[in-house]
Amino acid sequence: MLYKSFYFYCFVVKNMSSESSPPIRIALADDHFLVREAFQSILQSHPNYQLVGVATNGIELLEIVIREQPDLVIIDMQMPVFDGTATTSKLHEEHPHISVLAMSVYHEPLTIARILAAGAHGFILKDCSIETLNEAINAVIQKELYLSPQINRNLIELIKESTYNPFGQLQPIKWTSKEVEVIKLICQEKTAKEIATQLNISLKSAENLKTSILHKIGARNAVGLAIYAVRTGII
Repeated sequence: MLYKSFYFYCFVVKNMSSESSPPIRIALADDHFLVREAFQSILQSHPNYQLVGVATNGIELLEIVIREQPDLVIIDMQMPVFDGTATTSKLHEEHPHISVLAMSVYHEPLTIARILAAGAHGFILKDCSIETLNEAINAVIQKELYLSPQINRNLIELIKESTYNPFGQLQPIKWTSKEVEVIKLICQEKTAKEIATQLNISLKSAENLKTSILHKIGARNAVGLAIYAVRTGII
């Protein structure tokens, strides 16, 4: 679980030098007490985060958003009164500048596809590592798509059949033939070593190509790249 490495995490962040940039203002919403407490403790312990409000449902979260104007909200998908999807849709409509990171203990493809379509910028599982949480926050605050690595390819197929396109605002990218080959191989879940062998290039070149491709589209992992690939017809 996320909170298992919390004490070690506290030791690490206490020894981190503070950043010159202002902290990311975060609001949290979850109806489970233990989950709220775990996330709240982690967020409050990070020198680059400022927790500005904690809610137990979507209505409370929207009230916090109006009052505090956070940069980012972390929201549970399954909540009473006003669930994660409905709340995200409202946030996207009335506060489009606020980044939304959804979370759940479940990862059914249809549910995830719906909350992404509602306007969420990312999705994580509640039992993710602290490193994954930080990576997700850093991605979505920049309006980049982030999906937990555990998301299976069924989600990609659902998105392929839907109108959801997180990369719709990108300018058309002119890919080289080698980059297209790398994209296709990554989407086939090939490792950098396997890509290097298949394309007869060095491992370093394969790793650099992958990093460059992800950077160009603003994706943090192969799942985001796969979504881009299916939405643009590469695969």
